[in-house]
Amino acid sequence: MRASGGIIAPFCPPLTSTFTYGGIAGGSWLWGSIAVNYSLAWALGWSAAASMVVAVLGLKLPVSNRSGSDLEPWGEFASPAVALDLKPRSGPILITTEYSISEENVDVFLDVMRERRHIQSRVGARLDTDARRSGDLPVDGLSPHAS
Repeated sequence: MRASGGIIAPFCPPLTSTFTYGGIAGGSWLWGSIAVNYSLAWALGWSAAASMVVAVLGLKLPVSNRSGSDLEPWGEFASPAVALDLKPRSGPILITTEYSISEENVDVFLDVMRERRHIQSRVGARLDTDARRSGDLPVDGLSPHAS
């Protein structure tokens, strides 16, 4: 599983787009200025040469070596042992965990569960929700920010 830190992850796609489109705009300006001030043939020739140099540099000096990267999730997340023979086409899976909490520990329990939800969201648990049953009352969904 590949997971960036919870603080960095939301900024990765916008930064990638910013640098990509900024590079395209900067290159267009540079080679357009050279074409205007010198000649179109000169700008195209040097643009092709620069592209080849960058391609060779990309092969010789890769950005990162992923084999040495630490791609483990943040925190003390341990993948559970799976007793089912799951296939990629097994379909959606719903996991339910029920807790019995005494009434005096409910507030502390809810605080711990909110923190746990935040930590689990860093490793891909996006649709994690809590439900609370009070005696014979129906189950009420709790929002992540409920108090």
